[in-house]
Amino acid sequence: MAAAALGNTISDVAGIASVWYVEHFADKIGIPNPKLSALQLASMPVRWSANIGRALGVIIGCLLGMLPLLFLSTSEGKKEERKESKEQ
Repeated sequence: MAAAALGNTISDVAGIASVWYVEHFADKIGIPNPKLSALQLASMPVRWSANIGRALGVIIGCLLGMLPLLFLSTSEGKKEERKESKEQ
């Protein structure tokens, strides 16, 4: 669990640190940065959109952080379970 917590932390920090790169890449491929006024930025739909985007970014980062779990071997755990059941 400690490794999962550490991976989650690193994933979240990497997501925060990569904001500039993502925005720069989006600009390079032609996705314009919206020019919003202060009033528009304070509006509820824009705030909801920003928060949903942030939440999706964290979720994707956490899921990517869990990818190494797919490569873990469970054979050691199964051997220990068999050994314990034989001892009982």
